[in-house]
Amino acid sequence: MREISILRELEHPNIVKLIDVIMDEKKLYLVFEFLFMDLKKYIDEQKYQKNRIDVELSRSYMYQMLQVISL
Repeated sequence: MREISILRELEHPNIVKLIDVIMDEKKLYLVFEFLFMDLKKYIDEQKYQKNRIDVELSRSYMYQMLQVISL
């Protein structure tokens, strides 16, 4: 629950927005903004196609992640 409350408060262009939390009797559903693809899926797809991630693109992703953790 602590992580959920933190996610609700976070507002940053590089963090997926938590839209809603739905609590059922035995389950908890988190509703996030829609993204076509996340970073893990992209990396896995590149591995599957045996492609290397472009260096500049990799730098850009790293920069975005570092911006988020510098909050």
